[in-house]
Amino acid sequence: METNLTQSSNWNFSSKLIFRFLVAYIFLYAFPFPLNYIPLAGEFIQETIGGIWEPLVIFTGKQFFGLEITNVMTGSGDTTFDYMQSLVFLVLSIIACLIWTILDRKRPNYDKLYFYLEIFVRYFLAAILISYGFAKIFKTQFPMPGPYRLTQPIGEMSPMGLAWTFMGFSEGYNLFTGLGEALGGFLLFFRRTKVMGGFLSLAVMANIVAMNFLRLQGLWLWLFGRV
Repeated sequence: METNLTQSSNWNFSSKLIFRFLVAYIFLYAFPFPLNYIPLAGEFIQETIGGIWEPLVIFTGKQFFGLEITNVMTGSGDTTFDYMQSLVFLVLSIIACLIWTILDRKRPNYDKLYFYLEIFVRYFLAAILISYGFAKIFKTQFPMPGPYRLTQPIGEMSPMGLAWTFMGFSEGYNLFTGLGEALGGFLLFFRRTKVMGGFLSLAVMANIVAMNFLRLQGLWLWLFGRV
């Protein structure tokens, strides 16, 4: 639904509260987008922001949950560090929402900010979908399994290793999901095709989420259900 910036509306308290929380969380989650796409400087910006979050996430895990968390690149976003970082974002978003509510409680609506937030979210999702889509199309995310993986008994593979082996071996599935991601992201860039892009992206991402959650369930069984 398009927002008419020439008309004003009165939002109820709960709508404004939820919107403030979402703005805060989306900003924390997406930052430093789109600065991280600046040529030459993008990687430096990304590493700098990561260096700010890393000690806070590690401190939170150790002090409140007794976890020794390390930020190790595994090729997956399903790590303890990532989940703890999402929790930190959640807590900070709640705090920001409460402060924002106190300081800006008399504002009748956020129509204009909603309009620009939608554009920001569409472009953020589009950039991620297109990058992951092309990584699958050109098989840089899931390369063909090497000799070690091909000769490893299936029973000795972790759930993630088994899933990545399948994705690396199946060129057709990579092409199918990659095209779906890239096309969905491309359609999100434009106002006339954003709804179509949203539904296509939802279908593609539902499949990816299902694979990830099934892999996590398999990881639980692999860790605690083995004889």
